[in-house]
Amino acid sequence: MKTITLEFEDLEWKILEEGLVDPVAWTQNVADVQMGKIKNRIVAKEQSRLITGPTTTMPATIEGLVESFFSQPDYLNAAQRAAEAPDDPTLPGV
Repeated sequence: MKTITLEFEDLEWKILEEGLVDPVAWTQNVADVQMGKIKNRIVAKEQSRLITGPTTTMPATIEGLVESFFSQPDYLNAAQRAAEAPDDPTLPGV
């Protein structure tokens, strides 16, 4: 499990508290939504790769497809892809 620590100035935190009932839960939800979107793209890419490739089997679960995607020998994460092609407009920003 990974942990992310966020730091806010006192005034920034007051701003969050003014607009959100639970800023911590909201922040977790933002991350969860983004992960869900990325996972959906991973699943679609991996299904397409497996369907058009030489393989004759496909994982039966979403988790299996995600694990298959990450186990590719030439897999690079977004930061690694950005390092190799810093001007690629398809890569996500910060």
